[in-house]
Parts: sequence; structure tokens; C-alpha cells
Amino acid sequence: MLFDNTSIQVGDGGIGDGSNPFGAIFFKGDDEGGGSGDAVFGGSNVVLNGVAFWELNEGTDDDGKNEIDIQNGQGCSQFIGSTVLHTSNSRFNRCTFSATPTPTPTPTAPTPTITPSETPGDFVAVCNHPCPSRIRLVRNPARLDMLYLKAGFFPAEPYDPVLCDFRISLSNVNGLIYEGELLPGDLERKGRKNLFKDRLARTSPGIRDGIGLTQMSRRPEGFWRFQFKAFAQLDAATEDEMTLRMETCGDSYELTTQWQRIQNGFKLNLREVP
Repeated sequence: MLFDNTSIQVGDGGIGDGSNPFGAIFFKGDDEGGGSGDAVFGGSNVVLNGVAFWELNEGTDDDGKNEIDIQNGQGCSQFIGSTVLHTSNSRFNRCTFSATPTPTPTPTAPTPTITPSETPGDFVAVCNHPCPSRIRLVRNPARLDMLYLKAGFFPAEPYDPVLCDFRISLSNVNGLIYEGELLPGDLERKGRKNLFKDRLARTSPGIRDGIGLTQMSRRPEGFWRFQFKAFAQLDAATEDEMTLRMETCGDSYELTTQWQRIQNGFKLNLREVP
């Protein structure tokens, strides 16, 4: 059960009363089997009041089997399961087990607005083993070169890739090598991941500047990991030193460093960057 930008609210407040302990219970009691790839209950940007979510099987894996995963959620609800994740600024407050009178609200200070930083942030290495970013030059005018990136970053929270733009550029001392952009809404939530795919980009400009794949997910360490693959003419990549820049939701991340020259292009291992 996956739900984004959703409000589920039952009753006047609290979890319920003695005669009706919950307004609604969503539960799963049977095993998913070995092919599960998503959280059992997953939600982003949700308000949940007077409801309960029960996952009655034990055991989980990195793909979300038997998990409850709520991001940017708030309200008063009950969650039962072997693995319950509340990430990205969830705000489920302590609440009574029965409805209580609503107190007269008192004026509160406005929530501060997150101001994007003017200083570019740093990229984060995401692999313990070598997993380099690459530029593949085919040197054939009839075929497209490939730019592949795998890195992480710490965005200003709350951060939702579905609502943000996403721009990648690569340049050297001679000028721009590649630039591509996804628009807000291009990245779709698929379980615990956010995904954009364009199968036509490998052989044509595609719908978004040759971008064939962008996949993004939030890691338990707090950073966001992304993979990016684009197809274009990259013959302007003639120098070892290049500047990689990413922009999303008003923030920017930048790295100028030496790429390693290989037989069919260049590679960059972030763990080897000083």
C-alpha cells in the first residue's frame, strides 16, 4: 500500500475511544515471499490520524520486504511491525488513546523557511568498493557517448525529489561538455526509490536532454544517493580536469578534480578524491 501526498483522518482526534479503539486498521498478515521489492506500507507527505498500520510478519531486507516506511508524515497513528521507518522529518506526536477536547489554539511563531545555500555543497562517495563514475566515448558520429554518475549529497531538509528540479552539468576549461535537466514531477516514487527512465535516450535526444536514467533514494546515514545516466555527444571531454555540478531545489553541489583517462574515455572514483 503506497500513498503519497495523502491525508487519512478518522474521528475527532486521538486514536479512538473504548468502544472503537481505532477508526481504521490497515494490516497484512501473510508472508510476501522472496520477490518483494517495496515496503508493505509506504507513504510520503502524509497526514495520518486515528488509524493504525500493522505488519504482522518478521524479517526484512534492503528492498523493503515487511517494512513500514513513512517519510514526511505527521499526525497521531499506531505502527506495528518488525521494521518501522520514520525518516525525513516525520512528526508523529504523543497522543491520547481517546478523543479529547481541542484546546484553544495559542499564537505560534511562523515556521522558518529553508533558504538555499549560496555555497555549493560536496558530493559524497556512496560505495565501499570501487564504483566509479564514467565517461564513455565511442568516437563514432552515428552513436552517442555516455555519462554515468554515482554519488551522494546532503540536501536541505525536508527534501522531496518528486517536487524538485534536478540538473547536471559537466564542463572543463574549454567550456560546457554536457548539460541536462529533469523537471519537477519527472522523478516518480517507486517504493523507497525515486525513478526516471527514458529508454529512447540511448539512440536519440529523448524527452529530457538525453537522460536515460535517474534513480534516487535516501540512505540511513542521512544522505541521498543517486545514479544518473545520459547519452549525448561528449567529444568536448578532452581535458583530465573537469567540473561536475548538480542543482536541485535551489541548492548546488560542485566538484572540480582530475578524472582518470582510460581506453574509451574517463573515470572518477570519489573515494580517491583528496
